[in-house]
Amino acid sequence: MKKPYWLIGLMLLWAAGLVWAKEKPAGFIVLKYTRPAKYDIPEKIKAIGVADFVGQSGGDRQWSDIATDALVAELQKTNAEFNRFRLVDRKHIKGVLAEQDLAAAGVVDAAGAAKMGKIVGAQAMIFGRVHCTHRVVRGRKKKVNLLGSAFSRRPRMKSVATARLQATASVNFTMVDTTTGAVLASHLALREYKPDHKDKGVGALFGSDVDETKLGDPNFVLPELLKICVREIIGQITEHQIEVKVPLAKSKKPKSAKKGLALALVGQYDMAREAFEQAVKQRAKDAKIWYNLGVMAEAHGDLKKALNCYTEALDRKVDPMYTSAIARVK
Repeated sequence: MKKPYWLIGLMLLWAAGLVWAKEKPAGFIVLKYTRPAKYDIPEKIKAIGVADFVGQSGGDRQWSDIATDALVAELQKTNAEFNRFRLVDRKHIKGVLAEQDLAAAGVVDAAGAAKMGKIVGAQAMIFGRVHCTHRVVRGRKKKVNLLGSAFSRRPRMKSVATARLQATASVNFTMVDTTTGAVLASHLALREYKPDHKDKGVGALFGSDVDETKLGDPNFVLPELLKICVREIIGQITEHQIEVKVPLAKSKKPKSAKKGLALALVGQYDMAREAFEQAVKQRAKDAKIWYNLGVMAEAHGDLKKALNCYTEALDRKVDPMYTSAIARVK
């Protein structure tokens, strides 16, 4: 019987793909620094009220409550650190809404927010809308059935079930000056959950149906997406602390780049930055050095310099690591 050499080749290619599919970073560091607010909220604005967010549809009620609670918690956390705002008691706001017969409809526009703020003694009011969706996308695809093809001259195909969870959370936020009725800040935060469910292990070899129990629970995924949206909103109106785990690119040449990498991995950011600045003068076309220099600039809170370095890296080579860094510091 003729040996199925195609099968051996396919398995070797699969194994090689696992090893060389993506170059691993040299290591990770945790950056911590303070970022200013995107909007310049007048310093005289101290007392702020948060109206319960409303849902865009009837099914959004639970998500709007989660978003409101998360926003208040993040504001309290940020205020404890930076002492920027003073929150008006939410129970008082809810009581006034009930008295005004607005509890069901909620605060949905700037005029209503300004009116509510004057009643509860807030200099600014925050209100917003929340919308969440989720669904399981199912389908089928053909894969090589290696088990059934082991003794065949030609590969046999097998139809397998596929599925993945898609979830989206959005928070449309507005902050209004209750004295003038002017909009101080407005922002739409949107996050999506679209994991790439690639087959791994034995399932990749023998074409198994997807296990839907491992797709993810919307009741866990959506609250996490909403929390990310809320943190993005906080960054619009007050200075805030950033803490992010960042990869460093492998850069061995010139020696100054290798030295900078070693220094960065042990937290010596000042000396690492000097080393990378020297390296980029020697190898200005090296995207990895530009990227690592950007990380060091970001570590010092120099976001303008970091953005410039990340852009220089992306101009030389398209890499998800560089595009992610640019999105982070913009």
